[in-house]
Amino acid sequence: MAKVCVACGIVQGMVLDVAEYDRVRINHPGLGRIWENRIRPDSKKTVTVEGSARSQWTETVGDRDVRLIGKPAQKAGYGFTMIDESFWRKYVEQHPDSEVIKSGLLFAAPTLKAAREKARAHLQLRSGLEPVDGTSVVTGKNQYGMNVYAVADERLPRPRGRTANGLVAADGSPI
Repeated sequence: MAKVCVACGIVQGMVLDVAEYDRVRINHPGLGRIWENRIRPDSKKTVTVEGSARSQWTETVGDRDVRLIGKPAQKAGYGFTMIDESFWRKYVEQHPDSEVIKSGLLFAAPTLKAAREKARAHLQLRSGLEPVDGTSVVTGKNQYGMNVYAVADERLPRPRGRTANGLVAADGSPI
C-alpha cells in the first residue's frame, strides 16, 4: 500500500476516523418512517496522528521512542505520521468542511521531506492550543520607578488602568 506523510500542527495531535455507512429506514416515534445513516459493523478505522508536542518530547532510537527529560514543547511546529494513502483520501472525502484541513494545520505530502518543507512554509499558523510563552518582558514602571514585568504571550490579558500597585507605562501613562 502507498503511504503518505500527514503533518499535524495541533500540539496534542488528532485521532482521525473513517467508516462505511448504510442508509437505513427506521420508525421514529414522532416523525414516522425516516432515513438514517448508520455505521456498518467493523468498518470504523482510526489512526492517531502525532502532534508537535509528541515530536518534541520523544526521540526515536532504534525501534523505540525515548522520552526526553527537560526539553520543553514550547516551540510550535508540526508532528509527522506515515499513514495509508487510501485512508487519507477517504478521511478528506468524509470531512470536506473540516477547518483543520482548510486552515492548513493538517495536510498530507507524499514524503517526509516534502511534508517538512510544506510545514516550514506554514510555520506561522497557530491553532490557539500552543503552550503559553512564559518569558517576561518589561511593560512599564510603577509609581516608584521600578520595572513592571508581564508574561510575553499576547494571548494573556494585560492590566488596564492604574491598579493597586500603581502600574504606569514607560511613558508615564496608565497601563
